[in-house]
Amino acid sequence: MTENWIKESTQKVFDEVVSWRRDLHAHPELSYHEVGTAAKIAQLLRDFGAEEVREHVGGNGVVALIRGTGCGKGSGKVLALRADMDALPITEETGLPFASQNDGVMHACGHDGHMAMALGTAKILCENRDKFAGTVKMIFQPAEEPSPTGGSRAMIEAGVMENPKVDAIMGLHLWAGGGRKVGEILVKKGVATTVTDVMQIEVFGRAGHGSSPHLNIDALVAGCKIVDGLQTIVSRQVDPFDTAVISVGTFQSGTVENVTSGYTKMRASVRTLSIEMREHVKKCVRNLLEGIEKIYGVTTKLDFQDGYLSIVNDGEMVDLFMDACDEQLGEGVVRVSEKPETWGEDFCYFSNMVPGVFAIVCAGYDDDRPAYSNHNSRFDWDETAMQYGMQAELAAAMKFFER
Repeated sequence: MTENWIKESTQKVFDEVVSWRRDLHAHPELSYHEVGTAAKIAQLLRDFGAEEVREHVGGNGVVALIRGTGCGKGSGKVLALRADMDALPITEETGLPFASQNDGVMHACGHDGHMAMALGTAKILCENRDKFAGTVKMIFQPAEEPSPTGGSRAMIEAGVMENPKVDAIMGLHLWAGGGRKVGEILVKKGVATTVTDVMQIEVFGRAGHGSSPHLNIDALVAGCKIVDGLQTIVSRQVDPFDTAVISVGTFQSGTVENVTSGYTKMRASVRTLSIEMREHVKKCVRNLLEGIEKIYGVTTKLDFQDGYLSIVNDGEMVDLFMDACDEQLGEGVVRVSEKPETWGEDFCYFSNMVPGVFAIVCAGYDDDRPAYSNHNSRFDWDETAMQYGMQAELAAAMKFFER
């Protein structure tokens, strides 16, 4: 049966949710620096009447409990709802009236919306404790962006999944690019995101005058061959039915046009769908570097930093989430994704500990406005998507406690 109180409550609180989102958007803070953001969230949670509001959990994390007073099933169960708080080092170019007031910092990945949705959900839950039996643990996590470190593990080490012990967890992510227009929610059973790693390669040669290249060891040319070779790993050493992506994002070499470079440094992201493929790529990179050393006379250094694991959505939690969305939002609003997302998320460490579901709330404008993807300086999205996200999360929470 459709939970009409959920729809009515989300509509009632929506203007506040929008105002929170815009305030957070105007005052973004980078990873590990979310001090003002955390303070605002903690104060709002206290204003709502949430219990045991704690700050500085695993850094700038905020945690609060909302205990239901309803009778029946679920009285001993604990469901965690997680939202991330950090912004990106991007100069905003949206022209929005609530654009970032912090130079060079922007909420360009929807985290402002994630926080606002979670706050709206928390307020509704506090006002409707009699509708459920059980405990909701609100988790506002810092530092989601800086793979391979991230903030979820610090919160876990600080005991966020205990006292009370979490039985399951849910998370949402807004996405506007790629034709994902408002009105749909995407979820996938099993592997839902990629393993995301970072590697740095340094090449050491011998600098010298450009007129006598035969007397030097050119680290720039060797570096270029490494970039070429990295792409060959994907096209020739990875099963076509598996996947890997290696993207060299920075390449630094040389200082002046008439000197052969003696040093090259590059950094790249590596994305795979399993630990086994990660290890295979590592081996291939090491073999490539050994060959480059022999051919060009350089020496190399590889720093491969293991980053976020794949989010693996629990099948039963996905079924529960989809059933709740079908009942609350109507059949067809939530769809099963055919492929994993090719980006990473440190929600993975939470969902590795307990059954979890992580879903995509589509937020692109349903008109002719250009759709900029997450992490773009012009990234913007349709705020009505937050109503879908809140209704989905609330309905799934109620069904979790009922079951």
